[in-house]
Amino acid sequence: MTPDTIDALLTCPDPFSEKIVHLVSKYNALEDCMGALKKGFEKDAIPLSELLHHIRALSVKQCKKLQKMGKIDG
Repeated sequence: MTPDTIDALLTCPDPFSEKIVHLVSKYNALEDCMGALKKGFEKDAIPLSELLHHIRALSVKQCKKLQKMGKIDG
């Protein structure tokens, strides 16, 4: 599978649906990044202060994605 074939599998009926799909994808990617950071901290690869700094920055981005989804939905 290539990125092109994956994109071809998902077709959205309208621009709003497409925007929601992209926002949900970005939201979940941010969640994955936070999980990777937590694993790095658990393995003593990054200090607590760096973990908290990055988690906060990613959380802010995640919150913005939720706000955009709410604006589209409602």
